[in-house]
Amino acid sequence: MRDVIAEQKALALEKFIPIMDDEGSALLVETVRNEQPEKILEIGTAIGYSGTLMLTASPKATLVTVDIDEERLSYAEEFFEAAGLSKRVRIIKEDACYLLTLLEEKFDFVLLDGPKAHYSSMLDYLLKLTTEDATIFVDDVGYLGLVDNGEYPKHKHRTIVTNMRKFIERVESDATLVSERYGQGVMIIKKCKNPNC
Repeated sequence: MRDVIAEQKALALEKFIPIMDDEGSALLVETVRNEQPEKILEIGTAIGYSGTLMLTASPKATLVTVDIDEERLSYAEEFFEAAGLSKRVRIIKEDACYLLTLLEEKFDFVLLDGPKAHYSSMLDYLLKLTTEDATIFVDDVGYLGLVDNGEYPKHKHRTIVTNMRKFIERVESDATLVSERYGQGVMIIKKCKNPNC
């Protein structure tokens, strides 16, 4: 039997494709396993690594996953097939910012691991597309350690760092949301059902 996860990690290393690190992956698996979501939305398919982890951790879940990179999506499709997960996955090749304006179905779990500069602009759409008890699992909010260092970002990273800081500030100041940071990488957001939370 193929070890799809090992193959995905090897391919990501070979082709310099960013995937979630081991610490973030372990937290993602633990969160999904505990919550057992049924409808997952993933922003940032890449080669299907995170999607494979989530569907394996929640055997009843279905996944809608979106990415714009055709080559990476072809790898993802192959890996989902090899893992026996393809019937539970809908892969969409589209710009995520545009797609979010079109989707109407509701999700009880979201993995946000796509274009970092657009996390802030995506948030309102994601909140509309999620159920009242949904979890939004956000990867790479620390972005190379540059988001939390308090320094004015260099030109190369300025847009991403500035927008990520806005995203974090927006989430943490929103009384309808509860969030927690884990290390440099992950933020987990929950909608707040209790007005006193």
